Amino acid sequence: MGAGQHSSTQYVGYRKLCDKACRKAMLVLKKGGTALEAVMIATATLEDSPLTNAGYGSTLTWDGKVECDASVMDGRTLQYGAVGAVSGVKNPVKLAHHLCFKQNSPTLALGRLALALANGQRGQESKLCQLILLYQAFSWRESEKPFRKNHPQYTQPRLHPELPVFSSLVQHEISALDLSTPEVEKALKRYEHYKKKLKKFEAVTKKLLLVTWRSRRKVSDFYAGSPGFTPRARCRFTSAQSIVSPLDTVGAVSMDSEGNVASACSSGGIALKHPGRVGQAGVYGCGCWAENTDGQSAIAACTSGCGEYLVKTCLAREVSQDIKVASCCIKGLHNTMTNKFVNSPFLRNVPVDNRLGGVIVLKCSQDESTGEFLWAHSTNTMMVSYMSIADRKPKTSLSVLPKGIAPGSQVTVEAVPFKRRPATMDCQTINYVDLTL
Repeated sequence: MGAGQHSSTQYVGYRKLCDKACRKAMLVLKKGGTALEAVMIATATLEDSPLTNAGYGSTLTWDGKVECDASVMDGRTLQYGAVGAVSGVKNPVKLAHHLCFKQNSPTLALGRLALALANGQRGQESKLCQLILLYQAFSWRESEKPFRKNHPQYTQPRLHPELPVFSSLVQHEISALDLSTPEVEKALKRYEHYKKKLKKFEAVTKKLLLVTWRSRRKVSDFYAGSPGFTPRARCRFTSAQSIVSPLDTVGAVSMDSEGNVASACSSGGIALKHPGRVGQAGVYGCGCWAENTDGQSAIAACTSGCGEYLVKTCLAREVSQDIKVASCCIKGLHNTMTNKFVNSPFLRNVPVDNRLGGVIVLKCSQDESTGEFLWAHSTNTMMVSYMSIADRKPKTSLSVLPKGIAPGSQVTVEAVPFKRRPATMDCQTINYVDLTL
């Protein structure tokens, strides 16, 4: 269920949801399904719950709408599919899965390429662009008549499998979002609550800037505890600033009986985000990564946290490339998260307490006999659940940053080793935290 700040009162609900997602994915694998199908089903199950910030439970944009990001990657084919800022789709990960599946198709009619990324936002064209498009549409309509007559199989809508994704959503069980539910009402109330807090924050900030201008002092002086910024004012400022926005991008990694791996992730984005904003869940190499390379270890990863910073660091791919060749996965993951995220030069202008991220990683050795499932995060908490075909039930863990460590400053890493032949799971959990940073 990703990295963020999970409520302890909701732990039972989180655990049941994670167990449900694991069981559904395992059922797919036991029936001979692929790893790609398993991660899609697991992520879609998480999307269907109002407990997560993805799909059905997504936070609203500044305009009060739902815009979701999702992506999947198949380690066997190295194909990728993603959607960004899509609205009205109950399970964005299913749409991303369909795009990934279409990547394996031959070239579309008229030399078109299969769509890898679909964006829900349409740009505002200028009048000149509209005239050009209108002229092109007219020219195409005239030139396509002979082609339509001679090749009806390529021009009948909703019949040919090579048509764009949006003409075949029904075939792939991609349903529209139901907006008449109690959960939607709850989301609208939360949206109004966040907007009120934001207005309060802006009012306090405006007053603070006026005070600093009159006293010719910096705002940072007041953050440091200046006498000019009274405790009461500081309390109001902190209260207004603390808009709790869930960072828990959901995702899954999986390996099937053939040793192929896959990864998927989905997110509703931060609360009150700008319309059209796309986070790491919709960007290649940032939200998820999966790779099966001959002669090398199979690797799959999924990230969670502050989308903009995960995009800047391309974290999913960076983690995968480092762990794939690491002799000690735990130490390798800790070093990567520390050097390429928490202390990344790309985030040098980002406040430390904003460097919030997490990742789950699945690695299998070259001979496919052993492997490790790892997770790491710099957030307060991270909810993970895992299950092997030999397990009777999933194992769920709420990973917590050790006491005394400020979120964003360090990372905690845990791992579960496993064996594929025979199929057993070692339940030993290894914790690695570098307290010297």
